[in-house]
Amino acid sequence: MLAHKTSWLFICLHCITLLVFQESARRIGKVSEEAKLEIDVETYVESFKPHIMDVVFAWANGASFSQICKMTDAFEGTVEPLLSGHTY
Repeated sequence: MLAHKTSWLFICLHCITLLVFQESARRIGKVSEEAKLEIDVETYVESFKPHIMDVVFAWANGASFSQICKMTDAFEGTVEPLLSGHTY
């Protein structure tokens, strides 16, 4: 029973985190728009990829790289720079 509650808690936290993140991105987009920058706010919000949030969360909580790679169908070369903070 505890595992079931934990799973639901994780799902709820994931959804809330995503909503907060999207709202933050929307505010940034609106401020950019007000500053006369060319931006489509909703396109900006949708440009963030929430499907990788669970991967980053797992990495931050000590999952191994091989475990991380099993969680996503993204190429390893895409995942590694994201987790290491490198940009190429």
